[in-house]
Amino acid sequence: MSSVRSRKGELLSEIEKAEIHNSAQIHILMSLVSSIDELKTANSFSWPTLRWFGSKNQFHYWVTHLFSKRNTSVVDGAPVTTKISRALSWTVSLGLISLILIGILALVIAYLQVYYAGGWLDKVLSGFWYFLLAMPTFWFATLMVVFFTTPEYGSWTDVFPSIGIKPAFMEKSFLQELLDNAAQLVLPIFCITILSLAYLVIQTKSDLTRVLSEPYMKASRSRGLSFAKNLKQHALPNALVTYITILSGAIPSIFTGSVIIEVIFNIPGVGRLLLYSVQQQDWPVVFSIVIVISVVTVISYILGDIILMWLYPKTRSSFNIATT
Repeated sequence: MSSVRSRKGELLSEIEKAEIHNSAQIHILMSLVSSIDELKTANSFSWPTLRWFGSKNQFHYWVTHLFSKRNTSVVDGAPVTTKISRALSWTVSLGLISLILIGILALVIAYLQVYYAGGWLDKVLSGFWYFLLAMPTFWFATLMVVFFTTPEYGSWTDVFPSIGIKPAFMEKSFLQELLDNAAQLVLPIFCITILSLAYLVIQTKSDLTRVLSEPYMKASRSRGLSFAKNLKQHALPNALVTYITILSGAIPSIFTGSVIIEVIFNIPGVGRLLLYSVQQQDWPVVFSIVIVISVVTVISYILGDIILMWLYPKTRSSFNIATT
């Protein structure tokens, strides 16, 4: 503060030497000099004023406006909630079917690979999963479109109809429209399932193998318990912790990762709507979709933790430690 005071004195002496006779200018200069007293040194700290406004705050107003009918698209003027709810129906349908397939197939395949560890089935599937992990999503989906929706490489490859959703010439419920486009959804669901399945199978198999190598598992084998019973009764229940954790984390990944799949297969879901809204700078739609994805992510992780606490009561102690 001593440096500030010395600087203030220097400015006052310079004003007196300048011999300014205009009273308005003198008043302005004196007010500027007096404001120097309010300056703080570099080592000082200003505490912010904390105030609680309840629901009457900017974020609350912003969020409630996002999901109100007043929030419309800048492109076509349609309500944002209408556009997102329509697109959300397709994305949830694709994601839910894919998630069920991933959950069932990953557990069965990982179990079989561990049961037949070292055999030809385990070696072939392990190489196949690592091959899929290294494959870009857009490239794999494009290959599926090129080889299985066109007769260019032979009539035997033209298995599925062309990409896109059939136009509805009459008003139908979403379930009817979904069933009418079941053939068009096979390849998108296959791409989402097979690419997400690779990571989950590898992790589940690794966890099963780790549990089988634990000392208590070797002790149970020495007491005469067969490998199959060890795998089914002890290793599999313990490996479900990692399995459920990864599966709950796959929900937002499938939700957000559907952007590429929906664009390539021309599915009118949230992913395609998000991409087109960014390209057209339709920010009300973009912000609303981001909020929806954030809510889905939080709910999926909370749901995974609840399932773990229900299946394994011992994990509740770790949650209690984390919350204290």
